[in-house]
Amino acid sequence: MALVWGGLVVMGLLVMPGHAQGSYPPQLDPFLNDYAGLVTPEDAAAIRQLYGDLKQTTGIDAVAVTIQSLAIYETGDQTIESFATNLFNTWEIGDRDRNDGVLVLVSAGDRKLRIELGSGFSRRYDAKMQAIIDDHMLPAFRAGDYSRGLYQGSQALVTQLQRAGPIGSSPTSRGFAGFVDWLGWQLTRLGNAAVAITAGVVGGFGAVVAVVWRSYRRHRPRQCPTCQVAMLRLTEATDDLHLDPGQRLEEKINSVDYDVWKCPQCSRYETHRYRNFFSRFSTCPRCRYRTLRTHRQVIVHATYSHSGRERVRKSCQHCSYLNEYTRTIPRRHRSSSSRGGGRSSGGGASGSW
Repeated sequence: MALVWGGLVVMGLLVMPGHAQGSYPPQLDPFLNDYAGLVTPEDAAAIRQLYGDLKQTTGIDAVAVTIQSLAIYETGDQTIESFATNLFNTWEIGDRDRNDGVLVLVSAGDRKLRIELGSGFSRRYDAKMQAIIDDHMLPAFRAGDYSRGLYQGSQALVTQLQRAGPIGSSPTSRGFAGFVDWLGWQLTRLGNAAVAITAGVVGGFGAVVAVVWRSYRRHRPRQCPTCQVAMLRLTEATDDLHLDPGQRLEEKINSVDYDVWKCPQCSRYETHRYRNFFSRFSTCPRCRYRTLRTHRQVIVHATYSHSGRERVRKSCQHCSYLNEYTRTIPRRHRSSSSRGGGRSSGGGASGSW
C-alpha cells in the first residue's frame, strides 16, 4: 500500500502545474538567433559582422537571441535574468578559461531585454551594460523598431568590449595568472595590430602603384601604327558613336569603360576596354558582354545541423539571357579552435519598455 501511495504522489507531482520543465532554444547561429523574427536582413548581416569582428580581434564570443516570450519554453524561469543566465550556461558561451562570453537576450512579448555577462567580467561592467541598454537600445525599442535597437546596442557593445580586452575584470584582481593572461592578450593584440598595419601599408602601396600604372597605360600618348602620327583620345560624348549597343550598355551600367583613339591624319580608330573591378555585373555566357546580373535569395538558412538552400537568378541586361536555379548552401561548421564552455554567474544588466 505504501508503494502504491508513493507512486501516486510521484505521479501527482509530475502532472502538477509549474513542475513541467521545457527546454531552452538551441543555438543555431554563432552570432544571431532571431527566433522572434525582429531583425531585418540588413541589420542581421551587420550584427553578425560586428560580432564576427569582435571574435577575431579580441577572442570574445557575443551572441544575440530574440524570443517571443519566456513562457513558451516552460523552463520554470520566472524572470528574464534567470532565463538569460541558464540559457548562457546551456549554450556555454565564451572561452571556458576566461569566461568572457556575452549574451544579448530580447523577449518581445515580455517587453524585456537582458545583456548577460560571463563570470570573468567584473561587476563594474554591469553599469556599462546598463548604459548601453538605456542609451542605445530602449529608445528604439519604445518606438517599435527592435531591429535598429538591437543593431545600435550591438555597435555600442562591441565598441565597449574592444576597448576592454578579452575580460572585464582588472588583471590585478585575478592574481598573477590573470595578469599573465591579460599581458599575453595585450601582446597578441599589439602583434596583430603590427601585422595588420604592415600588411595595410604594403597592400596600400601596391594598390597605389597598380592604379598609377593602369592610369599611365590608359592615358599615355599613342602613335598611329599606320602613319606614326600622335593619336587623339575622343571625349566620352563622341566615343559612343564608335561603340556597339552592347558596349554602350556596359558603359551605362558602369561595368566597363571604353576609350576610343583616332588618328587625325589617316582617321584610324582604336578601341580600348577597361573593366570596372568593383562592378556587380559579370560576363554573359551568351552575348559575352559584361551585363549579367546575379541575384540570390535564401530559402532556407544553413545552420550547424543542416545545410540550406538558395534561389539564384542570373539575367542579362543586353540579350535577355535568363538562368534560374536553386543551389545547396553548405552546413555551417564550428571552428576547430573553439573553446566553448564559458559560464555566467548572473552579471549584466536588464531593461524593459
